[in-house]
Amino acid sequence: RFQNTGTDTAFTVRIEDRLSVLLDETSIEAGASSHAYRMEVQEDGLLIFHFENIMLPDSNVNEVASHGFVQFRANQKPDNQLGMIIENTAEIYFDFNEEIITNTVFHTLGTNFIISETNEVFVPNLDLIVAPNPFHSKATFSLKGVDVNEGTIELYDIFGRLVKQDSFSGNQYELNRENLPAGTYLFRFLDADKLLVNGKIIVK
Repeated sequence: RFQNTGTDTAFTVRIEDRLSVLLDETSIEAGASSHAYRMEVQEDGLLIFHFENIMLPDSNVNEVASHGFVQFRANQKPDNQLGMIIENTAEIYFDFNEEIITNTVFHTLGTNFIISETNEVFVPNLDLIVAPNPFHSKATFSLKGVDVNEGTIELYDIFGRLVKQDSFSGNQYELNRENLPAGTYLFRFLDADKLLVNGKIIVK
């Protein structure tokens, strides 16, 4: 995630992420994002996301639209041992300004982890309730604190591929499983071009 907290529109954003030696750089797959981007993978394991002509407003002018995000996927190396820790830190460049260094996140390799439901909200006072999650035939999304006029839901698989896109209005949407295989999916809710919330849902 990133946000333009400066005093003017950002024309370009560049994210540099040097992958852990515990990850297989040949397995990297591009994922969902808030804006169009170009991904570059260098031989030394440096992953670069280029957001060109992003025109990201600063938070003083438009707090909601000042946010952005990008996702990617990479496999572990096959000889990793349980207990090893994969750390990740990125550097974010807005136009020609000095880099902003993100917090360091980590993942401890283990077994029998439980995937938790986490939603990331981009609009103040919005609360999302998903029930049931995991689901088998259908799930209902209830957006509290907001009325959506030109709503869109986008559903991505774990490889970042768009598998479903649908329109809705109001503050409730019903997702029918239809032909979705069992697995974990990432969802995004938008109102026109404004990102409202994203999160994770599991199909049993």
